[in-house]
Amino acid sequence: MTDQTKLEEKSRVDKTEPDRDPKVSASDRRNTSQAITAGLQYLLSQRRGRHWGPFGGEQQVTACVLARLGELPSQYLSHSLRQQVLESVDWLSRVRTPDGGWGSPNGDDAETTAWTLIALRRHGHALPEQALSLMRRCRRMDGGFAHSPKTDREELGAPEVTALAARALGTMDSATEDFLTSFLYGAASGITLRPASAFSVCAEILDCETGIASPFLLNQSARVVAQLGRSNDEPLQQALLLRCLVRLRDQKAWPLAANLRAMQTEDGSWQARSHSHDGHWHAGDKSMITTATAVSALVLADFQPGLYFGSDLPLPRRLQES
Repeated sequence: MTDQTKLEEKSRVDKTEPDRDPKVSASDRRNTSQAITAGLQYLLSQRRGRHWGPFGGEQQVTACVLARLGELPSQYLSHSLRQQVLESVDWLSRVRTPDGGWGSPNGDDAETTAWTLIALRRHGHALPEQALSLMRRCRRMDGGFAHSPKTDREELGAPEVTALAARALGTMDSATEDFLTSFLYGAASGITLRPASAFSVCAEILDCETGIASPFLLNQSARVVAQLGRSNDEPLQQALLLRCLVRLRDQKAWPLAANLRAMQTEDGSWQARSHSHDGHWHAGDKSMITTATAVSALVLADFQPGLYFGSDLPLPRRLQES
């Protein structure tokens, strides 16, 4: 074969292959469905025994992962994953502490208990009254909820725990709403001490069942969300922000979803780039939570594409009359 023939043959082969940028990773080329599948496969690979997470932190990691997986329509779950989820839900329902809640070896905590209650509800389990009572004991005088029922009654509530507790309990009174509104006013003004927590607070408020959060609180959350998107490169925050934008039917969700997919690594995970506000997460633990949150956010966006075009809104009067 002459050199000219070799060049012609190579040219024909090159034209049959799609153009690929060597600098673009597989995660950048994944569409939404592929990113979701890869994320679920990663979570499946990280399961140890009947739970996710290391000894001492397995209850909270498992509760968070199960709560997010419980949001997925059945068509996104393989038979194998569905069976393992059911086993993990059963395991989680059986590892309550003597006080009736969930937590770490140091005792019950409101965050783990709230996530567990949400996970159990998502998977069709009854909520133990003892656990609900424990959550109520975390309530503080300012209307917020503290991390533990054992803390001083005069301790200030934590915004993230408060929003999560309201969602888990399925109710929010005026004192709790005032507490969250005050936090959101601070976040909107840029004076909050922990701005990153605003992502989770807004997401939990917007995720509440209809009627729990007032229109005023929902509008205040929407105002903060509009400011949160200005600058952040943390995958967990991006996933929480995507959830908010989908709930608000904001078209900015589309480019944000693409950006979130681009953050996915080759193994299907979304790696945490910073420690959580309380510093008790190891990188691997938070990556599992981040991946579960990212997958559920992409599913939420993928499952409701029509909302971005106002398909669920009333027709204008002129169209109704015609």
